[in-house]
Amino acid sequence: DNIALINEIITWKTDNVFKRVSELFDGRIEKCRNYYTSHASKESKMKVELINFPINLWINKHQNLAQWNVLEYACREAHPLNFGLSQMDRNDLILKKISTQLLKKLYAPRSIELTPSEVENYKHLTEKFKANFRDAINLGLLFQKISSNSFNEAIPLVGFILNTPSADENSFYRRLPRDANKVLMLRMCTEVNLCFTQKNFEPILGLFHRIAQSCKLYFPPKDLHFAQVAHNLRHSLQTFGHLLSQSVLDTCRNFVGLIEREEMVTDMIDFGPIPESLKKELEEIEAWDAASWRDGWKSDGIAQIFEKQLEGFKTSCATWVNIHTSIADQKAKLFDEAERLRGEFQNGVVFQS
Repeated sequence: DNIALINEIITWKTDNVFKRVSELFDGRIEKCRNYYTSHASKESKMKVELINFPINLWINKHQNLAQWNVLEYACREAHPLNFGLSQMDRNDLILKKISTQLLKKLYAPRSIELTPSEVENYKHLTEKFKANFRDAINLGLLFQKISSNSFNEAIPLVGFILNTPSADENSFYRRLPRDANKVLMLRMCTEVNLCFTQKNFEPILGLFHRIAQSCKLYFPPKDLHFAQVAHNLRHSLQTFGHLLSQSVLDTCRNFVGLIEREEMVTDMIDFGPIPESLKKELEEIEAWDAASWRDGWKSDGIAQIFEKQLEGFKTSCATWVNIHTSIADQKAKLFDEAERLRGEFQNGVVFQS
């Protein structure tokens, strides 16, 4: 009788755990499928791929890995010892029920075990997701700094992001810092004119220096943004240069000449230590289990936060985003000068000495 009772308790516990695994699995698979079908376009896909790793896998068409991930973490949450698939003994009754029942479901993984090539791919994709997640957090801070005109913090942050190795160097999140830097340089050209307008001459030399450094460090060779920035600054000096001392004017002209020439700058920016505002986030990311499940599109999730920060950047820097986009699209023509000057005027610049 005691043996029968023990077996009955074991069966009851096994059934309860299996039921919980099935519930977690079914609910999360449904969410993955819904996100996939409702965010099929490229733009929409980028909007949700940071929600969590299995949704990222599914949206990027690694369906079996996504299914295996969902099952793995459902087991970890439901198992009394928090064991995943690979940690359970092959004779574990829970694992046997998963093998004989759950794997027969339509959207179940092909096996409780990944093949060696799938294991390697899973590791690689996990690192890519982790890198993109980290870059999205860093970019959000960069967007905030640019939008608030915190240039001295934004420029080193560009360098910090681009000099941090990534497992996905060709991703959207790795291209964005370079685009943001181009917008920042165009924004800083306007800041030069605002300083002249407000008769605040002290920051001007530093602005020319920073613009020249950032252009040389982060613009691709022969990028038309070089010519646009140099044109903007030359126009500033032609309009306002007589307000500067001759030595400052000559130095500013030298910086513009540096931007126009092809050799690289040797006076590198000192990026200093990791910004304090990033330390906590970066430590959390490095200790983070990137593959675990996080529920949907939430206001405190990085996916929604990143989208809001990106849209805020585009709105607050619309004048310079427009110039950048036009240059990038045309590839052989500077931005319309009359429209550029209208944008300067709308941002407070007065072209009168």
